[in-house]
Amino acid sequence: MVDGIIRWVLLVVVKIDKKGRLVIPKEFREMFNIKESTHLIIEAEGQNTLKIRLISENEEDYTSDPLWNQKNNGRIEFH
Repeated sequence: MVDGIIRWVLLVVVKIDKKGRLVIPKEFREMFNIKESTHLIIEAEGQNTLKIRLISENEEDYTSDPLWNQKNNGRIEFH
């Protein structure tokens, strides 16, 4: 417990396939309700860290994020 907050970590190792894709394990998909149409932000932090964040389909959630606006000038692109 840190500052009265209980923190937990679920760690799973995944492997990138030949097409550069990774599979989010079932445990994570169920825990965070990630479905086929769920959008995620993948953010690089340093040279060896990637963060994956869930975002809603509400456009305001994208455009109000200062980091998103700085990188994309408020323009939303889906891949």
